[in-house]
Amino acid sequence: MEYAAIAASVASAVGSVREGYQRQAALQQQAAMTRIQTEAQRLESERRAIQYEQQGTAILRRINMANAAASARAAAGGVMPFEGSAALVATMSEKAGGREYGYATEGAGATRRMGLVAAKLGELKADQYTQAADTAVESGWMSAAGKLGMAAFSYGKLGGPSQQPYRTVWEDM
Repeated sequence: MEYAAIAASVASAVGSVREGYQRQAALQQQAAMTRIQTEAQRLESERRAIQYEQQGTAILRRINMANAAASARAAAGGVMPFEGSAALVATMSEKAGGREYGYATEGAGATRRMGLVAAKLGELKADQYTQAADTAVESGWMSAAGKLGMAAFSYGKLGGPSQQPYRTVWEDM
């Protein structure tokens, strides 16, 4: 009977170790998935930042087109194209467009910074999963050691096998 209890304790200890390794594998998979999601977020923020930059480029292109049109109208009307009211129109166009361009470039910068922050937070989360995986293995081994210790203690309380030498039936004859 006592050997069955010891065997059950050993089996339970082995189960604790296996459970620790299984939890480690699951947590490592979560860490890997978190790293993949983090990289996807970083790439998405970079894509949005590029869109802001493209908007900025389109704004500069529209400023150039507006200035060219104002200069062409002035020249066609017999007015100096880069002086007077034509220059005023160009200056106002550049001022308004420059403000819009500034918003677009600031949007690109802010989006990149947000992407970097999200990436850093994702890496921290993945590192936490990795640390938890290592702790799961240690916990499994500690649980196994505790179970084996309790089995040894219980075996000692039961007295273990008898301390008298084993005698055979033939010795008594």
